Order: sequence, then structure tokens, then C-alpha cells
Amino acid sequence: GRAGRAGSKAGRIVRIVRIVRLIRIAKLYKHTVEQQGLEHDNMNLLPGDGLDIPDGELPDLDPAIAAEQEDESDQNLEPESRVGKKLSELTTKRVIILVLVMLFSVPVFDDSTYSNDPEQWQYGMTMLARYANEYRQQMLPPIDDKNEASKWLHAFQFGMLDYIGYYCEGGSSGMSDVLTFVQLPFSLELTQDEINEYSTRNAIPQAAVRNMAKPDAYLAPDSLDYPGVAINPGGMTPANLRTTETHVESHPVCDETTVSGQECPPEKSKSFIAYIDKRASTKLGAALNLGRTVFICIVLALGAMFFSKDANDLVLNPIERMIAKVEKIRDNPLVAAKMGEEDAKAEFEKEEMERMRKNGGGAAKKDETKKKAGSDPYETVILEKTIIKIGGLLALGFGEAGGEIIANNMKTADGGLNAMVEGRKIQAIFGFCDIRQFTDATEILREKVMVFVNQIASIVHGIVDQFSGSANKNIGDAFLLVWKFPERLDENGEKVQITDVQVVSKMADMSLMAFIKIQLQINKSAILAEYRDNKELCDRIPNYRVKMGFGLHVGWAIEGAIGSEFKVDASYLSPNVNMASRLEAATKQYGVPLLISGPLHDIFTPQTQTYCRQIDRVTVKGSKIPMPMYTVDTNANKLRVEAKKEVSKNRYKLRRLRETQKAKMWSSRFSVYSMFESDPDLLLAREHITEQFMNTFRRGYANYEAGEWLVAKDILTKTQKMLGEEDGPSTTLLHFMAEYNFQAPEKWAGFRELTEK
Repeated sequence: GRAGRAGSKAGRIVRIVRIVRLIRIAKLYKHTVEQQGLEHDNMNLLPGDGLDIPDGELPDLDPAIAAEQEDESDQNLEPESRVGKKLSELTTKRVIILVLVMLFSVPVFDDSTYSNDPEQWQYGMTMLARYANEYRQQMLPPIDDKNEASKWLHAFQFGMLDYIGYYCEGGSSGMSDVLTFVQLPFSLELTQDEINEYSTRNAIPQAAVRNMAKPDAYLAPDSLDYPGVAINPGGMTPANLRTTETHVESHPVCDETTVSGQECPPEKSKSFIAYIDKRASTKLGAALNLGRTVFICIVLALGAMFFSKDANDLVLNPIERMIAKVEKIRDNPLVAAKMGEEDAKAEFEKEEMERMRKNGGGAAKKDETKKKAGSDPYETVILEKTIIKIGGLLALGFGEAGGEIIANNMKTADGGLNAMVEGRKIQAIFGFCDIRQFTDATEILREKVMVFVNQIASIVHGIVDQFSGSANKNIGDAFLLVWKFPERLDENGEKVQITDVQVVSKMADMSLMAFIKIQLQINKSAILAEYRDNKELCDRIPNYRVKMGFGLHVGWAIEGAIGSEFKVDASYLSPNVNMASRLEAATKQYGVPLLISGPLHDIFTPQTQTYCRQIDRVTVKGSKIPMPMYTVDTNANKLRVEAKKEVSKNRYKLRRLRETQKAKMWSSRFSVYSMFESDPDLLLAREHITEQFMNTFRRGYANYEAGEWLVAKDILTKTQKMLGEEDGPSTTLLHFMAEYNFQAPEKWAGFRELTEK
């Protein structure tokens, strides 16, 4: 029975596998039919030429061409994705395990494993019925052999006692189902003492055979509902049991001589019936059914959990992570760059763990083997990284000024792009820097000029970022840098800029220190120092070295998108941006690397202002308001080229270092102006600047501004050579005064017009 049920379940599984294979064959057949249809269409028949040709008479294709077309059709089939393949493999494994578990659990929850086999009852009753029939046949007249009849009677009576002793409650069988009631075809011809003696000798429970010698051991079928003898201590009869709790074994015993194969007449037939109490096995079956139900529920729940886990791990979780990252990018587009750093962090930690494991030798090789085996990432991982890269490229391309453009477009669900959004007025510090002699460098370096510019940009952008600024525009040989004043959310949830004096002054100090550090780093860089040895550059420009000019200004600007639907740049529009550019251009006129506007100088901390030198007061084109101009004197040529450093390729490590440096800058315990007295490079670059020089120039400039140009001439002539090299601002002022023979014009108001952009 159990083998049959297991076989039927196995057959169902085989049929399911066959159905799957048939579905696959049907798909392949459909694809083949479609390909044949395409081949039929591509036979270069003219319109109507093929209408009269039966399908079976179409010309045969060349086998080589057919094989080539078959290969092409195989190639045209979309390859299965790695995610789908992995999910299929896992699903197949889960299904196989689930089916095996179900098959192995069948015997555990089958009541036939624990209950009695009905064949045992049937065999015993059949043998006893045979003994009774033989006895009755021998006792029918004429009685030929009483001894033979006595043997069959003896076999029936003591066989009956053994049967009762074996199957009764407490009997030697130990079965849960017990014999509870017997209807005999005739009364036993044993006395009660004989029965008791036999029972004692064979360890048969006395309660089971107590009533076997009574006359009512055999009763007529119509005398009682259940005539017979109760074989249990409590006197249980079939009337006390439900149908499902009773198993009946019935055999007829004939009182008439019958020929072999002939049925006994009903009126001569006596019933020999055994009633078996199946309450224990029924309870066991019910418990097993409940257990089977619970087990199936648990197995199905675990199976569903594992199936869903595979789908979650390979598909749903990556999609949810992608959605979360897209939402983060939508809320703050600039966070996309940091997301890439988080992945870099994971890679960095993985590299660290692998580095630690390498000490184990064999373990390291095992890890490398695993890494090679799983080197192909799943499509969901590729897509997730692609989203981060696209977001990072958007953040890099649009910069801080384009954050609103990206955010506004990502918040719309129509799928369209609208870069033409209104601008936003902000307050910021604008820095403009330019690479000197760039045209000559371009003509000589040619294709390598891109590497040249990017090497400089790496220094400029990196230091600006360290000092809380951001790069906005890369214009060939020039860079526009911006220090937006920090923002916060007001009560209405809108961004407003912080106007706290300390915060603004600290950011102004940072912008100045960033440009000073860029000057120093350009002269220290081992990479840029290699261009000093470029023969073609040195032939064109003797003693060539990379130089830059810097201009700094502060003011308002409109932040937003500039361009059209064909090309958009996120930048700033304002006269203040142009002012920074004009200041950078004027550095060539004044012979200094850095010029600072008066408005920016006014928001520096008082300590930083002491390091600034006012060199002129001018009006620029388009403005009639005079503006002081300042510089911070440095001589970066004094710095030695640093040794080449191996830069870590781990973006997370670099980002963490920059974030640490930024946090240090904004710490209340750190003052930017303290770097003038603590930074060794800055101290070396300013060691030639003395207090005497600063005071002498201030006196000369004061006379220049007051119109006392002859006095200013004498003083500025001294400062022109006081530093051991020509002082650019002194020379510029002397040249300007020389144009008027050192006599101030009648309408001199202490400022002049800046003639160069």
C-alpha cells in the first residue's frame, strides 16, 4: 500500500516534468515555424509568384545556408540573464528538496506505519473458520471418524483461545487495535476451568476468556442485535462503537455437507464474526492527519519563504535599493557622488578583509577562487551601480548650481525634461583662476594638453573642496569656483542662507586660504614639475613653470540653468561673477598672483585682514563705485618639489580624508587665519615679507591715494626693490603716476579706472 502511494506521487512528479518539457518543445516549435516563415518571405519571390506553389513544392534550401540561418536564429534568441539563471537554479533546487521532503514524510504520517495490518486479522479468522467448517463437516451424519472431528474441534477451540489471547486488550501482540467482541458459530465444549487453566499456562488475560464457556457464546442471529461474547474487561459491544471505530472480520461456517466450490445455503450458514476496536488507530490516524496538515503548512511556508527570499535577494531588494537611491538623488542630487563613495567603502572593507585573510595562505587562495568564480555581477547589481554612476555624473556635470534643476526634473512623473527652470538669488564668494601662457602650452602639448589641464584641475578642485567650496565651470584654461554661504530650512521648509557674521567670515577666510594653498601646491607638485623639463616648452618659454592667476570677490548672483533644450549649463549670472574674472585678469597688470576685492576683504576676520595688502582703488567697466583691491604676498617659487606620493585609489578612503579635513575647518577650535603662522609651506612662502616692507608700502600708498605723488614716488621706489625682487604693485603705481609726471590730476579722488578687463 505505501509503495503504491509513493509510486503514484512519483508518477505525478514525472508527469509535471513532462508537461514542462512539452511546453519548452512547443516554444521551440513556434520559433522554428516563425523562422521558416521568414525564410519563405525572403526567397526573393515577386508579388504573386508564390501563390500557385504548394507548400510542399517550395525549393529546398542549401544545407550550409540552412545551418548558417539556424546559427543566426540561435544567436537572435535573447540570452538568459544571470539573475534569471540564478533564480531558476535556486527554484529548481528548492522544488527538488521540497518534493524529496514530502516523499520522505509520507511514511511518517501514514497510519498504516503504526497501526495493525488487516491481513493479520483476516489470516487468523480464515484459519479458524476453516477449522470450524471442517469440524462441522465431520459431525454431519453419517459420522465416519469422531477422532478426526475431535481434532478439528480441538484445533478450533484452542486456536480460538490463542487468537483471543493474542489480539485481546493486553494480549501478546501489543497492537493498538484490539479484539473486543466475538460471535462464535457454536459454543465451545470446554469447561471454564479448562479455559482458565489454558489461559494461565499461555499467559492469556483472564478477563478476555471469562465468558467463553457460557451458553450464550453462541446465540441465534435473531435473538440479539450483537449475539456473542465480549472479549474485554468493560463488556464493550459493537453497539458502543461508531462504524469508523470498528473493523469486522466475518466468515460463514456451514452446517451442511457441501461440494468444493459450492456455496452453503443461507439457512444452514452460521456466522463467525470478530469485531476489532479501532479507536486507538482512529485516534492515531486523526493525530497523524493533523500532523500531516501542520507539516505540509510548515513545509509550504518554509518553501514560500525560501522562494520569496531568493526573489527578494536577487530582484526585489535590489529594486527597492534602487528606488531608495533614486529618491535620495531626487531630494538631494549632490548626494549621488557620496553614494559612490559608500560602494567604495564596501569595496575598501572587502579589500581590507581579504588582505587580512592573505596571512592564512590557503584561505586566501580559496577566497580568490570564489572571487573568480563569481566575478560576473548580476544585472540588478550592474543596474544599481549604473544609477549611482548616472547620478554621480549628473552631480559632477551640473555641480552645486544644478542641484535644483536635477531635483525639479526628478520630482515630475511625466518622463519629460525641463531644464528651463527659474533661477534663485544667492549670496556667495566667487573665485576665478586662470592658467598662465596656456596658448603656448596648448600648441606644444597638443593631445596631452587635456592631461595637463586635468592635472591642474585635480589640485584646484581638491583644495577648493577641502575648504568647503565647489567647482562650477571649467573653461579650458580657467576655472570658476564658488563658496555659497551655508543654507538652512526656514519655518516654511524653504532654503535660506545663513547670515551669521562668524560663519560668513570663516567661509571668506577659507576661500582666501584655498587660493593661497593652490598657489603653493602647484609649485610643489611633482607631476606638474615634470613640465619644467619639457624641452619644447622651455624653448618657447625659458624657465617655464606652471603659473596661475586668481581673483576673489563676494556678492549676489542668480543660480540656475543657462542654455537651451540642446545644451544646458548650471552656473551663476551676476556682475559679481564678472568682477572676479576682471580681478584675475588684473593680476597680470599688478604682477601679483592674487587679487581680492574690497567687499570680500571687509568680511574677512580681523586677523586675516592683517595679512592683506591694499594695492589700489579702482573703478571697473560698468561701475562708477570705486573698489579697493588687496593681495596676499607669497613667493611659491621658494618651495621645493615634493616627492611623488602613491595616491590611494580607494575613493572612500580619499573621501573620508577630505570629510575629516572639512570637519576640522569648521570646528570651533580651529581658526583659518592660524594657518598663516602654523603652515610650514605658507611660512616659507612669506618669509621675505617683513613688517618694515608692509609699513613702508602703506605709507607710500597713502600718499598715492592722497595725491601726494612725489612723496609716493620716493617711498614706492624703495619698496619696489625692498624684497630683493621687483614688487609688482609698486611698479604698477609708479608707471601710472609717471604718465602724469607724478602730478595728481586736479580731479583726483584717490582712485583710478581699471583699463584692463
